[in-house]
Amino acid sequence: MVRWKKKCLRLFSPWRSLTTTRLVIRLVFSDHKLLESIFKKPLHRAPKHLQGMIIRLQKYDLEVRYKKGSKMFLADTLSRGFLPAGEQDENEFETINMMKYVLVSEERLLQIQRDTEADDSLQVLKAMIQKGWQEHKSNVPSVISPYFNMRDEMSIQDGLIFKGECIVP
Repeated sequence: MVRWKKKCLRLFSPWRSLTTTRLVIRLVFSDHKLLESIFKKPLHRAPKHLQGMIIRLQKYDLEVRYKKGSKMFLADTLSRGFLPAGEQDENEFETINMMKYVLVSEERLLQIQRDTEADDSLQVLKAMIQKGWQEHKSNVPSVISPYFNMRDEMSIQDGLIFKGECIVP
């Protein structure tokens, strides 16, 4: 996930210092399908680790649409666009510790972590979140298909699965 976040922010960073008003970019095509749904969500529904990126990109008037990579005739600019050595912004991404926002005792958190590790279906879900979701629900293992519609809101931290700010039991 961090790879496409960096790609997305890199696309707009050349204009960062040139604009003080809202830059109008009407349509952006991406071969990352989840970007399309993330940009359609209200800010409060996005996971905390994506909210910072979305806030920074709000100054651009854009619409993100998915286009299969093989259908994009120009080279993937975001993959080839990089900042020269020494120009990397150390604080480019805000790190969010979700554990600070969970109102659960330390011993209860440890119990949830142990239960998550012991649950086979949650292990399949964790693997899918880490590797990336299949494009169609029919290609997803049936044990985690109920999570398919909320796939872009899910993240993992310290062995726990989060949907937004809530722990998935």
